[in-house]
Amino acid sequence: MTRLFTLVFLFIAIDSSAQRKLCLIKADKIISCDSNNANYTWVLVKDGRIKQLGNGEYNSKGKINTIVFNGVLYPGFIDAHCHFAAFALDKYKCNLYNTSSYDEIIKKLIAYNKTNPYGWIYGVGWNENNWVKKELPTKDILDSLFPNKPVILKRVDGHTVLCNQKALELANITLKDTILYKNFIGINKRGILTGIIKEDLVEKIDASIGRIDNKAAKEALKEMEQYFFKNGLCALVECGIDSLTQILEQNLYNRKQLSIGNYYFTKGNFYPKGQQNNHKNFLFKGIKVYLDGTLGSKSACLLDYYLNSSNKGSLLVENKQLVKLCSLAINNKWQLAIHAIGDSANRVALKTMGVFSENKDLRWRIEHAQVVDREDYQLFYKYSIIPSVQPSHAISDHAWIENTLHLNSIKNAYQYKNLLNQLGWMPLGTDFPVEDINPINTFYSASFGSDIKKENDTAVINPLSRLNTLKGMTIWAAKSVFEEQNIGSIELGKKANFTILSTDLLEDSQELIKKTFVIATIINGKIVYKKRK
Repeated sequence: MTRLFTLVFLFIAIDSSAQRKLCLIKADKIISCDSNNANYTWVLVKDGRIKQLGNGEYNSKGKINTIVFNGVLYPGFIDAHCHFAAFALDKYKCNLYNTSSYDEIIKKLIAYNKTNPYGWIYGVGWNENNWVKKELPTKDILDSLFPNKPVILKRVDGHTVLCNQKALELANITLKDTILYKNFIGINKRGILTGIIKEDLVEKIDASIGRIDNKAAKEALKEMEQYFFKNGLCALVECGIDSLTQILEQNLYNRKQLSIGNYYFTKGNFYPKGQQNNHKNFLFKGIKVYLDGTLGSKSACLLDYYLNSSNKGSLLVENKQLVKLCSLAINNKWQLAIHAIGDSANRVALKTMGVFSENKDLRWRIEHAQVVDREDYQLFYKYSIIPSVQPSHAISDHAWIENTLHLNSIKNAYQYKNLLNQLGWMPLGTDFPVEDINPINTFYSASFGSDIKKENDTAVINPLSRLNTLKGMTIWAAKSVFEEQNIGSIELGKKANFTILSTDLLEDSQELIKKTFVIATIINGKIVYKKRK
């Protein structure tokens, strides 16, 4: 069925006095995602929290602000793994997402450079697996077109970069670096650098150029928040920010210029202390560790070789350092989130974390868990490690995975049901901007196992149930960062964070769900986005 919404009385809490007023929100259906999977038709909000829930008519003794939606109201959606600031601060860069060839990239760079105000060219989002000629590009054309300006083109996963010679010189990357970084530097048959660099060297390249000014950065972050609201998101887990980004975001939250719930993990050697948590919507949760690379960059660490290759990928952190980071996290009562994509990396992460976490509710997480050996699934249960996954990855990777992994590795990839069965719950995210931020895409990928953008949407992975998918985007995402008492379900006393959609994700047809749109997004009782009629 098609649902339109009627706004009877728009209540927008602009200041604290307005928030103290009662607000009654009605909908065709309210899906709570609580332990009983209860449904309601109205929710009463006071001071940004849920005060009452019920069905049928609400009997009020006096006047009360009321909003009526002809749609379905859900707990505010949460993205359990994304890169909020990373994409916001990349907006000034040349957009190379969804390009179909290297020639198209070159044309985009030439056009971009005509108005580019910076002393360098930075592009983001290319993916050679989407090209007809599925080969890594080289720097030759970049050297001829831009001999005196550094050019840096980051792959969609952020783990591989194509640089021209000027950028390599600026970062002081030469053939000598192949001794230490032999798996991370591209070299052709003549022994010349191709311009491709990976993993640790990507940070070296990034550090060699400037950053956009703080004013532009803050505006970009505020625009990004509005983009999240438009997609129905009320909260996110930001997986890996540096100290400068943390300071930028903290300042905006302190000035009440950002309000989306942000539960962040830091990366590198930056570890903010507890006193940083002085804003209820911007909370430091723990540290992020990159243990391996990605399948697309063929840098994820595997037990078997990549197809038609003598490469297995490699670990980015030595065992002693990983143990040290585990000790640091447990001593400071921080969560630990380890990026592990290959089955070898997952095994190392699980066994190392397990030394510290068995029989403890630490909520330590493995981010991605894309390829897991069948013998290792039980380690998630044994050590209470959370698999934090992104179902859209499985769908987009399906187009090229058969040309990258051996059959046995493919059979062990994206086994979300097996992962879910270990703890009985599992948070879902997008890894945005690697995948689309739209939570409806996440829901569709996970619960139907297919691509929402294709007409012939045959399942390519074993799907989760609709209810488990929805919980992965709400209460289980909240639980993954110890926030289940505040957000993630519609229950008394919790924050009034709601996502209102045009469809019932648990009951409506697959075709209708493809057409789902966000009617409104509400945070702490305040409408932060509403669709225009």
